[in-house]
Amino acid sequence: MRAALGDAMETSEAGGGAREEPPSREAMLPSDALGSSLLMRRYQVWPGNNNFLCQGRVMMGPGRWSCVGTLSIILLPSAVFLCYTCPILLANGGSPLVPALALFLLAQVLYCFIRTCACDPGIVPRRGGHLDARCRTRRQADQGVVMNGRVVTLKFCSTCNIYRPPRASHCKICDNCVERFDHHCPWVGNCIGKRNYRWFLFFTFLSALYGLLLILGSAAALRIAPSPPLPDPPPPSPWDAASFHGPTVFVLVISSLSLLFTAPLSAYHLFLASANVTTSEHMKGISAAWRDDDESEHMCLSNWQSLLCTPAPPSLVQPRETLSTDAL
Repeated sequence: MRAALGDAMETSEAGGGAREEPPSREAMLPSDALGSSLLMRRYQVWPGNNNFLCQGRVMMGPGRWSCVGTLSIILLPSAVFLCYTCPILLANGGSPLVPALALFLLAQVLYCFIRTCACDPGIVPRRGGHLDARCRTRRQADQGVVMNGRVVTLKFCSTCNIYRPPRASHCKICDNCVERFDHHCPWVGNCIGKRNYRWFLFFTFLSALYGLLLILGSAAALRIAPSPPLPDPPPPSPWDAASFHGPTVFVLVISSLSLLFTAPLSAYHLFLASANVTTSEHMKGISAAWRDDDESEHMCLSNWQSLLCTPAPPSLVQPRETLSTDAL
């Protein structure tokens, strides 16, 4: 009996002193996933800095708060202009075409803004799966290919593990190689490339027109708006009306500041689009070796026809594509 009691005490001590091991990875997986590879969406293992909404249906750049700030700059003066300034214009004989044109331009600006920021700019997929950034390869030599009778250098990207196509570049902010990379725009929080440059150009141009309309409408409202009653006989000055209509002055100031930025930016990109040159190429002074000998930077009509009439190429990445852990 004493031996049996000792054996029981040793068994209880051994069971109480043993430490519990953490559950294994296999134990945490669903029962139907055991014995097979785990499935996941491509956007769930995306190596870049992009943001995905609606379970990968919408791709954005890393600057979500930049988009919120830009939308605030657009919507806040627009709301004040439509709700406060336009009634002043209509009450004093103004044309109803002013608010109608303002609504139309506002809708176009917002549409182009969404198409610019919530779009794949032309990302070149990484080689060997989207977890290939963990397996960095050593620096490889650049290669040269013949295009249109000229040698074009294809640079190797050690991050994406690919040879970049001509006019492509790696964005350090988004951490992706982008075809026909123009620049990374902080106002839309996304890269500007082959698939969304057209919408960015429309966005800057329409924003300048819309800002000009708000400036003219606000200035007209301050000119024809009734001034506050004054106890003295002297006639009221325009400054009296401005101090009496603070919201309209707010729209005038914000629109003037935005026009100072969007107008030169739009003019600059109109020049680049006419010459078929990106911002990155213009800043670096890269020559256009991919063009034919018959082409010229001064063929504006041909460049605009290619920009506006050529449909955007399909996206090379599918964020909602189903992947398996074996493929990664």
